[in-house]
Amino acid sequence: MNRFSCVRVAAGGMSERLAGRPLRRLAAAAVAGVVFAAGASSSSAAEDVVNVAGWGGPLQKLFIDTIGPELKKQTGASIVYTPGKSTETLAKVIAQQSNPTIDVAIATEIIGLKGDKLNLWASLDARSVPNLKDVYDYARMPDDKGVLWSANMIGIIYNPVALQKHGIKPPTSWNDLFDPRLKGKVILGAIGTDFGLQTLLMLAKVNGGNEKNIEPGFAAMKKLAASVLSFEREYTRVGELFDAQTAWIGVWSHAGAAQLAQRGVPIQFVAPKEGVVLTANYVGVVANAPHPKAAQAFVNLLLSEPVLKAFAEKYGAIPMNRNVKLPEEIQKKLPDQAAMSRVVSFDWRHVNENRDAWTERFGKEIETVARP
Repeated sequence: MNRFSCVRVAAGGMSERLAGRPLRRLAAAAVAGVVFAAGASSSSAAEDVVNVAGWGGPLQKLFIDTIGPELKKQTGASIVYTPGKSTETLAKVIAQQSNPTIDVAIATEIIGLKGDKLNLWASLDARSVPNLKDVYDYARMPDDKGVLWSANMIGIIYNPVALQKHGIKPPTSWNDLFDPRLKGKVILGAIGTDFGLQTLLMLAKVNGGNEKNIEPGFAAMKKLAASVLSFEREYTRVGELFDAQTAWIGVWSHAGAAQLAQRGVPIQFVAPKEGVVLTANYVGVVANAPHPKAAQAFVNLLLSEPVLKAFAEKYGAIPMNRNVKLPEEIQKKLPDQAAMSRVVSFDWRHVNENRDAWTERFGKEIETVARP
């Protein structure tokens, strides 16, 4: 069961309920005078680096800028960052399993759970990660092998300028992707990305299937493939295509759309009426990591109020620390109550068990039909 099947976020005050658990109201007042909680013992000073693998681009900069100075102050360690997609990060950790060089892995929940099944993560130490006690219960993994630190919504993105110019109404449904006037103007995430996988899952669900009956999803994707301009892996590429009005519509995250909009790209996000996916972001300390104390300190800082507030402000990420208080102007960047009421659930462990087979099939049956 997806942990986010019952999430509701109100635009004014962000009152929430997640997986049946009442959550604390996030006040509209700004966080003032918040300090970072110490994340490691003094013995961690001997660890002069922490090797982190996660997403690149602006996110990489945000991780380094918001965590790096305080981590250096607390532990003496500097961040050495390796950018890559979640699947790439997982592949690196697997390849290094006998002799790890990566200390901390940042990925999507789907990939984090896959890593857990492969026994890739060490348990977090509550003494070294005191902020762990402040995250929502559903965000904690069994034996604290990793933790969810934020979440994003996956839905439809569109170019309001291009649609208006061609007399097309803003989308409200997943079926709007199939509008013949949008042929060659649709962009989707590559199947190797969670965006691509989640599009397949949602098209299955909209057409009467689910993750355990994926056939309706493949049938729908075959119909849609002829309209697809490209299957993308980089959000920066999405911005380029939307900015040039080469792409008019697609599937991406609310956070990615919010960041591109801040840069002046004509892009808007909508939660389709049939439902949306809420996908969490995962962080884990690699088992037998070379710098375990600095790694635990990094995770503690990532879970802290100032860092999560910064990710909410700059990237629209939904914070998993119940104590984070967001001012109204930041809350507006997050999905509202109406959008959150449309969140649907999937069995991500079942998805992981079938993902490789679906990816192989997608390449043969879908990508060969898509526009060159």
